[in-house]
Amino acid sequence: MNEKYVGRIYNHQELSNPGDSLDLSNAKCFPLYSFLLALGTTTVDYFSLDVESSEYKVLQSIPWDKLDIKTLSVEYNLIPEGKPALIDLMKSKGYIHYMEFNRPYTHDLIFVKQDVLRNSNVRRRELPILDVNNTISWIARSNLES
Repeated sequence: MNEKYVGRIYNHQELSNPGDSLDLSNAKCFPLYSFLLALGTTTVDYFSLDVESSEYKVLQSIPWDKLDIKTLSVEYNLIPEGKPALIDLMKSKGYIHYMEFNRPYTHDLIFVKQDVLRNSNVRRRELPILDVNNTISWIARSNLES
């Protein structure tokens, strides 16, 4: 098996070389919104999304006007759309790029809903980034409102 396919989620149109021998499993997938409705809630305090390169597509499928997700972490290093596109998408949905983790096997962006920050005492003007040495560095935040 070609190692570039290991641990990934694909639809059949995304396979770059259909001749590769792959051990694929089909899985029934349901939208996050459907699960939440079945649980009788539309509010989520924290949501972690790590689906091996399909994060952007999953986020596009969420009906943001019907859900209240306060904070989320999203793996970004494998998404074909790129980190800037992910940040722009979440900003358009009312979120602030709050923190970033860049460590071996952990490449996550943390987003917090603007309303949550407005109603809290958190007023950071810098973005914390945790690097591979467990050192936090700070960069200027450009998208946090006063």
